[in-house]
Amino acid sequence: MIRKLAKRIIHTPWDFMHRNSSVVLYMSPTLPRHAREGVEATADFFEKCGLRLNRVTKLSSVRLLTSSTSLTAGEVNSMLAAVLRAIGRSHRVDPYSDPFAARHWHETLTRQIPVNEALVEGGRLRLMNLMSQNDEGRGVVYIFGTGPSLDLAIERSFDTGVRVVCNTAVRNTELLLHLRPHIITAGDALYHFSNSEHARQFRKDLYYAIEAHSALFVFPEEFAAMVQAEMPASLHWAMVPIPNRQTQRLLPNLWSEYSLPNLGNVLNRLLLPLAISLGRDIRLLGFDGRRASDQGFWKNSARNSYPELLAEMQKENPAFTSHYVPTTDPEKYSREILGSALAQNIDDCERGGWQFSLLAPSAIPGLANVPMWPDSLGV
Repeated sequence: MIRKLAKRIIHTPWDFMHRNSSVVLYMSPTLPRHAREGVEATADFFEKCGLRLNRVTKLSSVRLLTSSTSLTAGEVNSMLAAVLRAIGRSHRVDPYSDPFAARHWHETLTRQIPVNEALVEGGRLRLMNLMSQNDEGRGVVYIFGTGPSLDLAIERSFDTGVRVVCNTAVRNTELLLHLRPHIITAGDALYHFSNSEHARQFRKDLYYAIEAHSALFVFPEEFAAMVQAEMPASLHWAMVPIPNRQTQRLLPNLWSEYSLPNLGNVLNRLLLPLAISLGRDIRLLGFDGRRASDQGFWKNSARNSYPELLAEMQKENPAFTSHYVPTTDPEKYSREILGSALAQNIDDCERGGWQFSLLAPSAIPGLANVPMWPDSLGV
């Protein structure tokens, strides 16, 4: 409560005072070389996206107070830095110690380059137009994850409804030609919107898929500044950045409140909010979940992801994986993010008249009560 009050009191005058200030980046002399090189590369990337950055070798009180935000990597012995971090004006960006380093870069860029309201409104109108075409939001919607069962999609036609594809499935040009997606989604700061080779390859394939299928690209608005800076201008028409809200409930849908719930994972935050806005009959494929033999978060379809790049990205960002999938509790992410809260949200939607069906079995805890479609694909 005190932290929230401090933010309200400080943020507006601070924003006004520092509206033209650059961001300070300080890396501790004790920061290991590999970590320093990673932070430098990320800084270069965000500077290309428009971030005004001032790299310093000493972090003084003057530097902290005359900058809009400070980014630090390594050990920082500064009481003022700790105070600013408490109110959201200083962030750690060392991927070896901070699991949220990638997110902090985007928060900083968005603070310096606020989301363009016209861009958000244009995307909203395009999405609303698609929503109204699907029997005015009452038709069938197919949402596709990237689990191994997605490989079975090539065996079935999905022409009866709107088709929403999840992030790295854009790798599979053959499958996308078969599905002809209306919407492509992505929502992770590290996996999809960072300077990692994994994220760069995803965006390369994404831009090709948008052009090939005239698909909308729907994503949380905090990534809008980076996407707008990097995406070819000829594809800006496809951008649909959606604002965020604090609730952790799927309802109301986008017809009633044009914003995304404050939930983790693309299924919770993007795919289901889109699905319940696009139609009433929701059918899911590619959400296999985490099996006991799986490593990391879960097993993905190799045809619809980048396993050869994933290991390198996780090696370069060890704090991210160890936070979400600790070796002592590898089920943590699946249980906490895709567990009881997901099940409750689906129950709420079912009471509101929505219907959910699985086209292939799933081990995701929150989908345990979702029935199999009578003519499911199986595994």
